Amino acid sequence: MDAEHKGSELDLTGLLDDGLRELIELVSDSGVTELRIERGETRLFIKSAAAEAAAPQFAPQLAAPVGAPVAPAQPTSQSVLPITSPIVGSFFSAARPGTEPFVQVGDIIAPGQTVGIVEAMKVMNNIESEIAGRVVEILVQNGQAVEYGTELMLVDTSEAMSNE
Repeated sequence: MDAEHKGSELDLTGLLDDGLRELIELVSDSGVTELRIERGETRLFIKSAAAEAAAPQFAPQLAAPVGAPVAPAQPTSQSVLPITSPIVGSFFSAARPGTEPFVQVGDIIAPGQTVGIVEAMKVMNNIESEIAGRVVEILVQNGQAVEYGTELMLVDTSEAMSNE
């Protein structure tokens, strides 16, 4: 168990009274790999040992050699990468119902840009892109339940390289 805190000490006494041990057992027994709880500025993060072993490994992408032919207009499977959910919860494409979605198919995104929200245990978690490129497909519906590693959208990273 790893506890994160910012600005205030984590009060384990209050959390133990609320059943912290039961919560850890529930996470362990349910197969959930990560759990984050926030109360004000106090944050608790529980990550199972199985999550470390099951973490996806990505092969590095090699750049095209200088003088190589220009990439085709159709995105290739090597240039299309997924943005995945880092937690279990419900995916939301916009900040509030009735507002514009964070991104739509065809939008150019940059690293650090919010592309959606995953609500977990009444906590809204911004999902930020770690890659740049053009959104080519959104794979989940607004309000859909997602798990750790669920692919949320596909991004053509060759679009970012050609725009630099």
